[in-house]
Amino acid sequence: MIKTKTQSKNYVNAFADAVAGLSDAGEDLTARVLEMLVSHFDAGRAELWLWDSSSGSCYLTHAEGLDATHRRDYAAAGPGAGAVGKIAHNKTTIENIVLSTFGGDDQEFSRETGLTHISGYPLLAAGQLAGVLAIYTAAEVPEDRLLWWKLYSEMTAAKLNNVLATQDKDKRFNQLSLLFEATRLLNSTLDLAELLDLILKIAQTEVKAERGTVFLVDGKRKELW
Repeated sequence: MIKTKTQSKNYVNAFADAVAGLSDAGEDLTARVLEMLVSHFDAGRAELWLWDSSSGSCYLTHAEGLDATHRRDYAAAGPGAGAVGKIAHNKTTIENIVLSTFGGDDQEFSRETGLTHISGYPLLAAGQLAGVLAIYTAAEVPEDRLLWWKLYSEMTAAKLNNVLATQDKDKRFNQLSLLFEATRLLNSTLDLAELLDLILKIAQTEVKAERGTVFLVDGKRKELW
């Protein structure tokens, strides 16, 4: 009984530290989230997967704890979805599930690392999936720790939503600034060669390309040059 109380008290202090740490995390959120799960909340390995709605997949952005390698993306549907993909697809929490039951890559990952159980939490923001928090352990964990992990995942989801919203606003602002600058530059000259050069530079900046080429149509020869 004394040991349980001491352990709970440690988790209370750890959670207080986590709240303070995530409040100051800002862009460093991915690193701080997983670092504290491993150091403060006894996770063997923790992974943060971000959701990409355009591809319908989760992508591994950061991991802490036991060194391991496995797939870095999981589709939310299909036979190769794995544990992470299923969490994303169903938007439901799983806790203390034997990792090998998912088969495929998850089974191989468990065999190579000795991490036998997974607990996973969908990170929801305004009802929409933002990512998945996956926590791996070498054994089943007690209910009190699962409760702290659940609270931690909810706090992470709220913080992640704020960070992503800020990034989205910054991206839109940058795009509007680029559009304004592009309009100004394109109206600054009537010289075709200079105009094409400006168009190419603007396009390269927008898509962050290392090289770009403009092709013109030769209507008579039906060629691009």
